[in-house]
Formats: sequence, structure tokens, C-alpha cells
Amino acid sequence: AGSVSLDPASGEAWLDEQPLALTASEFRLLQLLLYNAGRTLSRAASLDGLYRIDTERDANTVELLVGRLRRKIGRDRIATVRGLGYRIIA
Repeated sequence: AGSVSLDPASGEAWLDEQPLALTASEFRLLQLLLYNAGRTLSRAASLDGLYRIDTERDANTVELLVGRLRRKIGRDRIATVRGLGYRIIA
């Protein structure tokens, strides 16, 4: 999406061709957002993509990870769609 790219095989991500230091959870969320580019990803869908179904989950995890990703890739690259979820801006 724009100047953000990732390689799922290597687990690496880049912003403007510079490597990003992401945690595994941040990488998975960025991957979900990029795979769903142009669509709004709900909080529930994000949790389903981040964790196995039988895992204890906290809904605030998504907000925390989105905040951390925004600090690393830029606040304007992830839009909040009020009441629905999040969308990556290409």
C-alpha cells in the first residue's frame, strides 16, 4: 500500500524501502490490513486473524496494535472507520 510493503515469507516489512522493526503481532495486523486493502477490517475480524479461535483475547489488543503501527508507519496510513474498524490507506 503506497510505500508500505511486506514479505510474508521472510517476515519483513518496509516503509519507503527502509526496514520496519515490528513485533510478530504488529506484522500480522499489518499483513491483514494490506491483504484487505480497500476494505474496512472489523475489530472481530482483526482478532480472528491475529489469534487462534481458542485463544483468550482482549478486544483492546487491536486498538493497542493499531496505535503502535501508526507510530511506526505514520498516523495517516491507517484510517479509523467509526463503529466499523480500520482500513489501510494506499
